[in-house]
Amino acid sequence: MENQDVIQRINNGDLFILTREDMALILPWLRETLTNQERKDENADLCQVFAKVLGLANRQYGTEPFNRQTCICNG
Repeated sequence: MENQDVIQRINNGDLFILTREDMALILPWLRETLTNQERKDENADLCQVFAKVLGLANRQYGTEPFNRQTCICNG
C-alpha cells in the first residue's frame, strides 16, 4: 500500500493509527478485561481481532503475546 493510499484511507475513516503510547495505555486494560470474560462461541470473530492486536503489539513492542487466558471464545 502506497503512502497516499494510507493517507486516503485514514481520511475516509477506513483506517486509523494507534501510537506506542496509545498501545501502552490500552494493552493492560485490554488484557485484564479479556482475562475476566466468559468464553463463548459467539465471540470467535472478536477474539480473532484481539489476537491480532495483541500479536502485533508483541512483535512491535515486546509486550506479552495473545494467550489462552486472553481468549474469549472456545476456539
